[in-house]
Amino acid sequence: YDTCKTQYPTKDFRDIWAIDQHTAVAMSISDSAVIIKTTDGGNSWKTVYHDETPGIFLDVIEIDPKTGVGIVLGDPLSQNQQSQKHFKALLTTDFGNSWINIPDAEWSIPLDTLESFFAASGTSLSIILSKANHKKQQYALTVGFAGGGLNPQFHLLQIGYTPKKSAAQEPQTDQPSAWKFKSLPTLPMTLKGGPAWGCYGLSILVRLPLTPTTSSTNGRQPKHPQMATAVAFVSVKHIPKNTSLTCFFAISKTTATLFTPQ
Repeated sequence: YDTCKTQYPTKDFRDIWAIDQHTAVAMSISDSAVIIKTTDGGNSWKTVYHDETPGIFLDVIEIDPKTGVGIVLGDPLSQNQQSQKHFKALLTTDFGNSWINIPDAEWSIPLDTLESFFAASGTSLSIILSKANHKKQQYALTVGFAGGGLNPQFHLLQIGYTPKKSAAQEPQTDQPSAWKFKSLPTLPMTLKGGPAWGCYGLSILVRLPLTPTTSSTNGRQPKHPQMATAVAFVSVKHIPKNTSLTCFFAISKTTATLFTPQ
């Protein structure tokens, strides 16, 4: 392998997404978080996102290589150190060339005072499905994510994003009406809660379309197909003179996508 040098030699880069031998997007966690991208195999890197908000800590980056739609998820953050904390979240619709702040909403409020994510693996989140109509600028994303907390939970979230255009026909990304969120019921994990305990990594293993029965759809094809998602979690807790490893496996049924671009 080759060693790649960036313009940030002291930053702690914890996650990287690559589509081929030339193109990759890398994410640093804190101390002013940055996201950088290379299109020449790491010879040069362009800064595509930079945030100096005190306390920011990014955990995972995922981009769908088929649609270019992706997300970054970070630990709970308060904009002014006094307001309600929300998970930090960013969206890309162009393979990581640019990033949009996903607005705070009910889904991004931590379930308890300890809920956060683990950046060590870069696998706290997985994309289940994404859709993109770049001509109409309509995007949809379904993700699953989990971390630590008093009672660790697996989250399922659907995001719909259709930016409104200004008079100059430029997308206005900061309008709340451009966003739709559907937070599906959380799934408790059989893991002990507490500091440094929870889901250190997850992976979507199976995505199976479910065949609807005539009785469940009254003989009609469902507008939004459903699927079964098998998810594997790994949790590790390091304590003096002992290391415990827990594996958790669950199957959940959810709507494949709620906001399908036409």
